[in-house]
Amino acid sequence: MREQFNSNLHNIKLSPIIAISEEARGIAPDYEERTGNNFIYFQRGEIDQPTFKEINDEVKLALDKGKTKYPTSGGGKEVKQAILQKLQHYNKIEGLSLDDVVVTCGGQEALKMSIDLFRNGYGAGFSPIWSVLLENFIPYSNINFTEIPFCENFSIDFISLEKTLSSGLDFFYLNNPHNPTGKVFTEEELTTIGELCKKNNVCIISDEAYEYILFDNKKHVSIASLPEMRDYENIFTAYTFSKTFSMTGFRLGYLATKNNVASSLLKNVQYTHTAGVPTMIQEVAINAFSLKSQIESMVHVFEERRNKLYDGLTKVNGLRVSKPEGAFYLFPDFSELISSRDNQDGKYIFRKLLDNGICVIPGKDFTKTGNFNNFARISFSMLSLPYVEEGVKRMQEIFR
Repeated sequence: MREQFNSNLHNIKLSPIIAISEEARGIAPDYEERTGNNFIYFQRGEIDQPTFKEINDEVKLALDKGKTKYPTSGGGKEVKQAILQKLQHYNKIEGLSLDDVVVTCGGQEALKMSIDLFRNGYGAGFSPIWSVLLENFIPYSNINFTEIPFCENFSIDFISLEKTLSSGLDFFYLNNPHNPTGKVFTEEELTTIGELCKKNNVCIISDEAYEYILFDNKKHVSIASLPEMRDYENIFTAYTFSKTFSMTGFRLGYLATKNNVASSLLKNVQYTHTAGVPTMIQEVAINAFSLKSQIESMVHVFEERRNKLYDGLTKVNGLRVSKPEGAFYLFPDFSELISSRDNQDGKYIFRKLLDNGICVIPGKDFTKTGNFNNFARISFSMLSLPYVEEGVKRMQEIFR
């Protein structure tokens, strides 16, 4: 009897971040009872800041107005007009029309559908890389994917990049600001990446989920806004409301592309999957981008946490840590603090910290290459300053 189910589905796994989070929640009560100390969750990119009141009020108003019927697949006109205005003014992307915008069930749907355009094809991206792309999108769409590892301090090996891009790729995945490193790509880096993709006729899937989460007066640059790329229609830029407005559970995002064939296909794919984003949730987009002071306040909270965490970890002898410029993660290198014998499965740091009431994500879960087994991702999106301080203090004691 032949296999009854799609073989690709057997290759999909839940994100290791989810599995690790469940493991941590399982042991935390015993740890807290045994030690009297709080368990510290540094692992997930959830946000502890409340959804802005104005957002919640908008949804309530939409319900009162009867916005409970079938949605318009791809997004309603008024919602798309608000998004288009934001793309023009904040992202500086010129030449877009309403038909170039697809409203999606979170940025995750925008990315998943974009990658599925190239089912059974070839893709590449910098690593370390977001685990959902590795464990879900790539196997679901049966993509032959090549990782291009960052060099020291998360710099780019442009020789390796050019070689890979010229090998017959369909798309290049770019995440800016970057999860898990916190790297914010410079305009010069983006220009070189864009020109190489354009030269080799490689589509760009640009994941800009953390576009507003920036520190030290860094500026976000959308690769589609660059003068060199404005006439290149094969850029698919995915955005989300989840991070900017602490709306992780709302599942609201959008995609922008000048490729008219692709945008039409994606609307049909979304209709097939979900019929569209719930109508009352779409209404949020109309006024959300005007909440600039609220966004700035939330980012300030993240920046304070980043500073406390980074300053504390730099005091751990032998720990190499780069200061994140965006998003809300650090990705330190523990190589000088552990032996290869101890870390054969890439989980030594994870287990050592877990035994001391701290949960992080092993670096091995952001790559299939083994290049980052001695790293760990530490998220500061969920913990108030006292918890961050306690976590830093505990790590300093563990590794002194």
